[in-house]
Amino acid sequence: MNGNTVKAIRLFNGESQRSFAKLLGFSYSGIAAVESGRYAPSERLRASIARTFPIDESFIIFLRDFEKTNRIIHDTTIS
Repeated sequence: MNGNTVKAIRLFNGESQRSFAKLLGFSYSGIAAVESGRYAPSERLRASIARTFPIDESFIIFLRDFEKTNRIIHDTTIS
């Protein structure tokens, strides 16, 4: 799991960074740092996400599309 995956889980569940952080028991700045790639998701954060948000087929499809979009954006901004 990386910062993009954390962001995808948050967006899929319709949460702001602040509400997501509160649900998981983390600070807003900590979630923002993980999503931006400044920090890797900790074991505690990963466990909290797994306990709080179920992963089903619709999320896996969303995550695949989200990652494709991020690659396209990344590739266009670097070119």
